[in-house]
Amino acid sequence: MEFNEATYIVALEGVSIWCLRQTVKAILQGGLGHKWFPGPVEFRMKCDEIMQPVKMALTQEAREARQRDERAREAPPYVSPDEHRRVMNLIAATRRERESRKAAERAPELVISDEERDDRLRRILALKDRPGITQEEIATRGVVERRLNQEETP
Repeated sequence: MEFNEATYIVALEGVSIWCLRQTVKAILQGGLGHKWFPGPVEFRMKCDEIMQPVKMALTQEAREARQRDERAREAPPYVSPDEHRRVMNLIAATRRERESRKAAERAPELVISDEERDDRLRRILALKDRPGITQEEIATRGVVERRLNQEETP
């Protein structure tokens, strides 16, 4: 069977110049195990054998690139510490506001105005300077309120 140029062209379709050079070099250095030049099929098989590690490396590189892309898509975006602090403060303020609204809805009689709160604090601080009142009494709301009511009624 005689092999002409066309059969080699068909057999080696898609093979790079680098691969052809490496294959010829391997064949000339005795890489086939026999002395005669290979036919088109054997030549292509030797090309594929030489390209095997290259294809594996390219496949591995593509797999790693896909994994890097997937991790990059799944990773949270970078947020500066200042921005993180700002967002956390907004969340905390929103939660406090929501809790105060819920408390007002549950027991509206317990919600006092800022002026009333300030007035109560002033009266409590005034009690601290009076003799005979202990810290525990001041801390106890009922005692403080009783003392305030006793002072207000002559």
